[in-house]
Amino acid sequence: MVDIIAYIREISLEEGDKTVRKRFMFLRDEVGDRFLVKSRYRYIEPHIPLNYNALVDAIYKAIDEECAHSGGTATDDHNPYTTLNFDELIEEAKMLWGTVVQQNKVDAASEILKSIFGKPTKFSEILPEDVEKLYQALIEIRGIL
Repeated sequence: MVDIIAYIREISLEEGDKTVRKRFMFLRDEVGDRFLVKSRYRYIEPHIPLNYNALVDAIYKAIDEECAHSGGTATDDHNPYTTLNFDELIEEAKMLWGTVVQQNKVDAASEILKSIFGKPTKFSEILPEDVEKLYQALIEIRGIL
């Protein structure tokens, strides 16, 4: 899923007596069809400086504005749709291990499992109550491949 399709461009700005060029991320085209931009956030600013913090701030403001207009509230509560499924993760782990073996990364993957579980561990030894650790291990092992 894509939350934002943005257009990035440098713009000349006057700062005191000199002209500087700064990059901006355009999130909405208020004039028409000048460039392709889309966003799931109805109230997002039309453009922001091109940096991570400006983007995060713009998204938070857009969510707050949506809540103000819709009467809803934003929350950090657990999302039931993102619950980790142990059986699916174990199946993914089995397939991933084949790639680990093919790429001769068994030692590195074993070290990741050891660091996450606190002892030498095989995927077959992981229990359902350790689903969060399993998920983290899969992320880190994918990172070495």
